[in-house]
Amino acid sequence: MAPLEGELMLASKWKQLVNERVAGMALAGLATSLIIGSPTLAQSVPSIPSSTPSSTLAQVNDPEVTADQYLDRGLGFVKAKRLPEAIASFQQAVRINPSLAPAHYNLGLAYRQSDRLQDAANSFYAATQVDPQFGLAYANLGAVLLEGGNPERALSYLDQGVRVSPALGILHYNRGLTLRELKRNSDALAAFQRAVQFSPDSPEAAFYLGLGYQEQNQPVEAKRSFERAIALNGNYAEAFYSLGSVQLQNQTWLDALESFKKSAEANRSYANAYYGAGLSFMALGNNKEAEQMFTYARDLFEYQRNQEWVNRSNSLLQQVSS
Repeated sequence: MAPLEGELMLASKWKQLVNERVAGMALAGLATSLIIGSPTLAQSVPSIPSSTPSSTLAQVNDPEVTADQYLDRGLGFVKAKRLPEAIASFQQAVRINPSLAPAHYNLGLAYRQSDRLQDAANSFYAATQVDPQFGLAYANLGAVLLEGGNPERALSYLDQGVRVSPALGILHYNRGLTLRELKRNSDALAAFQRAVQFSPDSPEAAFYLGLGYQEQNQPVEAKRSFERAIALNGNYAEAFYSLGSVQLQNQTWLDALESFKKSAEANRSYANAYYGAGLSFMALGNNKEAEQMFTYARDLFEYQRNQEWVNRSNSLLQQVSS
């Protein structure tokens, strides 16, 4: 993907960040889990619903409205979940004042929520050009590029963001996700350590830090990180599952079974939780319960078209039913 095609008509560096106009959408559209695959980049402009009053459309193009007012209107439309009108308002804001970085930034977020990744990348890029110190714009630009299947370029912009905003946890978090995608797991672990340092209330950062420790064969640290993620989000199915996997490794079968149970309670469709519970019951010598769990897991894996894990579940079903 080449997300920054064409000449971007930018004005001089924007002087002062309007924090209250950024904070409301600061984390919207960011990658919160490992991105897999390369989604098609939707670039067509979404049509405005026919039910939209004509008076609203007239206001969007009112020549007497200032860029700041269009920005505020756009944020109001976002809160009302009216993304087409929000996009139109932010577009007007940047047309009137190309140096208004929050308008570029929020336009990028609105594009991202509309699955217009190419347009989102261009808008976040424009925000960084207007204000090269805008760390959140780099974080979102990196997230969109990663989602679009370009981790190398994502990393280059995330590195720039870290240089200008070294204490912004979401930059380190998105950088960690990108490094994982590039199979640079040791570097990813270091990035997640910094993400937890600067965003101690982020359950996702703690979870991925735990995965990093687990991959580096550091089960004590992994367990601690998964427990931290769960303390921050008591319905974190993946964190409960990963905690259970560490407990299985430590052969604390009952603890593992409890973790897998909580994982399934947090997400009834999470096939891994039932699979892990089956392993726990199997280790405890309760083949009847293990068979039931593996059956649940297999059926969910079949529904999700995950044939590899369907086969694994069937293999274990043969063992416990023989």
